[in-house]
Amino acid sequence: MTDKTKMKLPKVWHMVNQGSLDCDPENKQALQQMYSGVAELYHNYRPGYSDDLVEEAFEKCKLLKNKAKAKVLELGCGPGTLTSTLARRGLDIVALDPGVGMIEKARQVCKEYPNVQLLQTTFKDFTSDDKFDAIIAATSMHWVLAETDKEKLIEKLSNHLKEDGSLILFWNFAPEPSEELLDKVADALNQPKPFHFSNGSVAAHSERMREHTLEPLETSLYFSPFETMIHTIDENVRLESYINFLQTMSNFISMENDERELVLGTARKILGEDSGEMVTTRRFTMINISSKRNTK
Repeated sequence: MTDKTKMKLPKVWHMVNQGSLDCDPENKQALQQMYSGVAELYHNYRPGYSDDLVEEAFEKCKLLKNKAKAKVLELGCGPGTLTSTLARRGLDIVALDPGVGMIEKARQVCKEYPNVQLLQTTFKDFTSDDKFDAIIAATSMHWVLAETDKEKLIEKLSNHLKEDGSLILFWNFAPEPSEELLDKVADALNQPKPFHFSNGSVAAHSERMREHTLEPLETSLYFSPFETMIHTIDENVRLESYINFLQTMSNFISMENDERELVLGTARKILGEDSGEMVTTRRFTMINISSKRNTK
């Protein structure tokens, strides 16, 4: 990614929260490609979505009940993180992502699955007469709805679902070490506390997600209130794996090279001194499930 593109990303991230990406086509293009340069790291080091998590979601919405081969539309598939898990279940999948690097990696990951069709496009630009048993988005629906014509996109979501169709949202919140270690990193970087490697706390992320993504869907004419399941996951990860994970996050991608190396080097030093080769982290996974309303 060029330095010119990097400089635009903080502004574009603000535009995601404000739902106004289409007001600035050049920055919108930068955002759509922001993960392309880290697609390999993203595939290798971002937390995935377990079979148990998918099973829980499918059981709640009865996706596979009485359906020999459910048809699924996946939005923002990235490097195929969830796609391959879905494909192993024999689902007929159409998966979309605008990122060149992401869709190329997804094609590698899903090459053994003829039941997966991968398209490099946004949901806004997706054209098809197909209707699906479920629309699924894994940590991506906030990108899908980051447009000024959000209401039309929500209607389009509904139009692509069968009458008994489900909208399933998976979310992985960034794993972080203990507050004590984050405070040490903040002190070393002369940053205010509370400090987070991500774009704010889990609570702040959740509030933004509810305001900009979940509430517009729930208050529309097209979707029922979400049923929500949240899981806390404590796990030990290798220090270098965690450092590689950090490099896939939007706020790290948008940093200037010197700043990014300073933050990563400081994190590596402090986490390594405290924890050695393994770092204890906590992350949260959330599932939101809604069904299509009968608007007739």
